[in-house]
Amino acid sequence: MRTTSALLPALILSPVLALAPPAGPALAGGPSPRVLPMSAKLRDDLARLYHQKNNPGRFRDLVVEKQGAHYGRVGNRYYAVLSLWYRDSPTKNTDAGTGFTKRGAKGRWAVTMADGAYDPCARPAPKRLMRAWGMPVSKCA
Repeated sequence: MRTTSALLPALILSPVLALAPPAGPALAGGPSPRVLPMSAKLRDDLARLYHQKNNPGRFRDLVVEKQGAHYGRVGNRYYAVLSLWYRDSPTKNTDAGTGFTKRGAKGRWAVTMADGAYDPCARPAPKRLMRAWGMPVSKCA
């Protein structure tokens, strides 16, 4: 049997393609989210950053809640959500979710959402990470 030179590359590649893993949903969405434990030090560092950047100056009694604190990463981007509110504020704890992000393990944290991060329409982190944290995610306009 004679094989033409045009078919030769296809015959060589066919076993390689047959062994390649299928490109399913896990590969289509990029890197998988990783849920990480939030230490007391990280919680304090994020609270200090929030207080420096978002306090209008008249509130002093910052409450940092341990429950509902989330930390994780997707690829090289880190995300955190924390409940922070001022006890001496007239609004108290109405919707106190605060979102933070940083690029890379050595990056600097930034406040990305100063309020409302626990709202199901908010996106303080990618949907996949929010779902891994157990946070509600809704389709909102």
